Amino acid sequence: KTKGAYYNDWAAQLETLARTNNNSGAATAALAMRAIANLLERARIDRLTRNQHILFRLGELIAFAETAAVFADRAINDPSDALPFSPETLQVMSRIHARDAALKIAADGLRWAIGAGQSDPNLAGSLNLPAIYAAQAGLLEDMDFVGKKLVEAFPAE
Repeated sequence: KTKGAYYNDWAAQLETLARTNNNSGAATAALAMRAIANLLERARIDRLTRNQHILFRLGELIAFAETAAVFADRAINDPSDALPFSPETLQVMSRIHARDAALKIAADGLRWAIGAGQSDPNLAGSLNLPAIYAAQAGLLEDMDFVGKKLVEAFPAE
């Protein structure tokens, strides 16, 4: 088996992006990718996906990880002009989503894996929860910034 190589490789690409420009939260998206890789490997080892509910929950968490990664990359390398937001605003939005994704993957993934009977006593440690919680710093400031930009883009009349 790949042992999460797909998501770990994607995380490495995001970490490379973060070293050149982390304004989009690429490092946080990488944390999300590594967490989902660890959860998927644990689910494989312990055969947790025999439970359809776990399978669907993992799918939800995968979607969060992948959207955070794509948003982080696109906000830097290919910002959309279809929306009335500057590249800077898109990067801040991406940071917010990356934080949400990483925290959701770690917290919900741990919850569902433990609830399904996973066998790794160090699963929480392998998800890098301290780094994911540390990445939440600046969240409210970013949310306030995006709130102002939304009001500017879509003023109430």
